[in-house]
Amino acid sequence: MSIWLQNTKSKLYNAFLLQFIPLRVYGLYPFNGWPRHVYDIYAMIMYVILIVPVPILASIYVGKLLSSSNGSINMVEISDSLMVITEMGVNIFKYLDLKLHPNSIKKTMDWLNFPLFNNFDKRQERMIEQAYDFCRKFYFLFFLSCCSTLLTWASKSLFSNNRKFPVEIWLPFDPYENSFVYYFLHLYIFLSATNTVFCNSALDTLITGLIYQAAIQVRIIKSTVANLQAIADEKLLKPDGILSLEPAMKATKKNNIIYGEIARCVRRYGQVKRFVADIEDVYSFALFSQFAISVLLICFQCLQLSIVEPLSYRFFYIITTLITTTSEVFMYCYAGSLIYNETLSLNSDLYISNWLDLDLKCQKALIIIMEYGKHPFIIRAGKLVDLSLDTFTLIIRRSYSLLAILQNYN
Repeated sequence: MSIWLQNTKSKLYNAFLLQFIPLRVYGLYPFNGWPRHVYDIYAMIMYVILIVPVPILASIYVGKLLSSSNGSINMVEISDSLMVITEMGVNIFKYLDLKLHPNSIKKTMDWLNFPLFNNFDKRQERMIEQAYDFCRKFYFLFFLSCCSTLLTWASKSLFSNNRKFPVEIWLPFDPYENSFVYYFLHLYIFLSATNTVFCNSALDTLITGLIYQAAIQVRIIKSTVANLQAIADEKLLKPDGILSLEPAMKATKKNNIIYGEIARCVRRYGQVKRFVADIEDVYSFALFSQFAISVLLICFQCLQLSIVEPLSYRFFYIITTLITTTSEVFMYCYAGSLIYNETLSLNSDLYISNWLDLDLKCQKALIIIMEYGKHPFIIRAGKLVDLSLDTFTLIIRRSYSLLAILQNYN
């Protein structure tokens, strides 16, 4: 199990251990102990075999179908194929940079083992527990949603009277004549789809969880500043002889403790800022690819809902797919809004703290944190699109606009 799971003392890091399993299998996160060049080769083999062929062959099939339709188009079949092509095809671009740099994900994960990120008191331990539970449960729920979509998609071909693949692909021969060839290709298409489902569920919740962890670190800073006096009093009461000091020396000692806590908050904020910058740098292209294609995906799924028979098997399949797709976009936008709002409210939270009771040196130290708070963290997909709930609303509106155009065309 050592090549699969690397259990550390950091609860922040251990919250993502389950995501590492599919990411390692499909070549997005290095196995423990593997030489780098060996895993790079393995990652590219998995990319070329499982990600690239199916959407390309399905696109060729749709192109040939449209060119030979003579004005008669089966919109159900076309929209179904286009939906699968966009969902699986986006991974060609979404995973490419991560495949070329398999250690880039590990770079963002290493932040969670930093000593300062794991420095918290009993008041803040509950926040860490909440972050741990959020990352684990959120992955489990989204994984179940993706698996339900995969199973309904893969099994819909079983309800056909003739042999059919879950998504039709172009081949230079007839794959239906030989049973072995048919079942082999059916299995290959299913395995290619599992790459999309397992990797997307792991990667999407990993990115969302990392952003959530960054927001928790900002909350810890707020908690520390709000309880500076209590923290200092607790440290003064420790059995180290401090109680015997003169009142003036005791006050000086208390101010030094408070100043040290503020200085630690400044360092923590600086590390959180670099952590968020690394998240944006590593996952920016993957996020942009997902956002760009989500407009088409939601549009195709709504188009299918408008033309399929209500309460049919295909209807429920499209519903599960639509829920998964919108959830995938929403989780990113929610996490981006969370980290933005946490840093945006930093100055107001500092202002309502008992900063007037601090000495001048501590007050000046707080100004450094307040200067940081003037620039809230904004994570952008592709350095262009903000991760925010406003962006989620925009994606839904654009999908509806495109759907209206396609319905008028039909």
